[in-house]
Amino acid sequence: MTIEQPNPSVQPVSDEQTSQLAQTLSVQQEQLKTLQLQTERVVGAIQVLQQRSDNRNVAINAITMSFGDMVLLLVKIALASIPAAIIVLILYGIVLALLGGIFAAMLRASF
Repeated sequence: MTIEQPNPSVQPVSDEQTSQLAQTLSVQQEQLKTLQLQTERVVGAIQVLQQRSDNRNVAINAITMSFGDMVLLLVKIALASIPAAIIVLILYGIVLALLGGIFAAMLRASF
């Protein structure tokens, strides 16, 4: 049976050094956990952004619609455009009335 001799180049570690190493290790582990949580949040945010951008892509390849359905759709569009046309005409009338008043005042002032 042989007894191993201690290696003279290896110095024994003191209790103070051991406690400092343990504190350093625990701080590093906490930092790693924080980094892991931050990384998970960033990955989650990236995935949400990718899903939002994927939802915005719309491609219409073909529309199959019977003639009657197409006529019905066009009638609905025409009926829906009536309120918009009324609003545009009202605004057009207001602008014309203002311009007419300005020009009428200018003509009266010139004569």
